[in-house]
Amino acid sequence: VPFLAAQTATESWDIRVAAVDILPGLDTVWLRTGPSTKPIPVPLNIRTFSQPIHYKGPAKADFFRDETEASLAKPPAALASASLTQKESLIIFSPRADGTGYQTMVIGDSGFPFGSFRFVNGSGIAAQVEIDGKKLSLKHLATETLTFQETKNSLAVRIMTANSGEPPRLIRQSAWSIDLAQRELIFLMPGSAPGLVALRHFIDTKTE
Repeated sequence: VPFLAAQTATESWDIRVAAVDILPGLDTVWLRTGPSTKPIPVPLNIRTFSQPIHYKGPAKADFFRDETEASLAKPPAALASASLTQKESLIIFSPRADGTGYQTMVIGDSGFPFGSFRFVNGSGIAAQVEIDGKKLSLKHLATETLTFQETKNSLAVRIMTANSGEPPRLIRQSAWSIDLAQRELIFLMPGSAPGLVALRHFIDTKTE
């Protein structure tokens, strides 16, 4: 019983959300807050993180397809779930391969400060990032965060494949900027054909 109580204990959380892609008809999901409290509509965006959403409920946040499901005393299987460990977190939604719902990635605020780029390699292909003279190696599912102490307006960026035994292939060459009131998540994902990598950028801006 104490274990179950710990799982369902109500606490306060602030979350921001974004989506790698959106399932048809599911651009808004509903966050369950309990059987007798009103659920929260959570709109998903593929370019920016939402404004902070204040949530009071268990650390295991469950999302449903509509308000009715999220309000039931015994709801069906959740469309998506996210395990929260920090009071302020980012949640990235990504469609499950079978299209039945979303899988989630949770990033606690403490590991992703403003003024940072955070790279997540979900592409299945090893990659290397060169940014502002620094090199980051990204194996499959690896994450790396690069934090700056001052605003920079033109950072030379190169992102390449880095599979062993194969010549590197340039994915992106560009110039980026970073502001200390913003942070940017760069998600590497499978491209339109085998061996290709696509990039998805998400911007989060600090709120007063």
